[in-house]
Amino acid sequence: MNLSISPLHTDDIYDILNWNADTGPEFLTQWAGNGYIYPLTYEQLAKRLPPNTDSEKCRIFKILLNNDRGEKIIGTAELNTHAMPKRTAMICRYLIAPAYQNQGYGCLSLILLSNLAFRDLGFKSLRLKVFAYNTRATRCYEKAGFSIIDTRQWNDSLIIHEMELNSKK
Repeated sequence: MNLSISPLHTDDIYDILNWNADTGPEFLTQWAGNGYIYPLTYEQLAKRLPPNTDSEKCRIFKILLNNDRGEKIIGTAELNTHAMPKRTAMICRYLIAPAYQNQGYGCLSLILLSNLAFRDLGFKSLRLKVFAYNTRATRCYEKAGFSIIDTRQWNDSLIIHEMELNSKK
């Protein structure tokens, strides 16, 4: 598996819209929390990219599969520092395209994203939230080195785990 991580551009938005085309509001909530409103639109995604947002507080990346046919975007992830302790980022809106799930790309892309966050961006800690019922995602995050640090109720009904990974340096 040859994956890479690079900044998301407006040209990539159509891939994300296609991944969400046949889904409902529940899928969007699972992927994006309260970050987007159903149905997902080009404008909602573009508003989160530079120059429309503070790129120091919100960095959005694409996950690329590289092979002999070139590069193909297979996922996205956001590193967000809003309301986070110093040198800590929240991984948000992390999504592997449905056609590429259950093939190891999720764990590998999280490891690559973590390495980029620690080595290149100077973060010391990464956090993420996952719905407790999403055991497949929780296992993926644990394989990538994350540990559950808190479990609580979200939006008065669903249970979420907050998970964390700390830099080894």
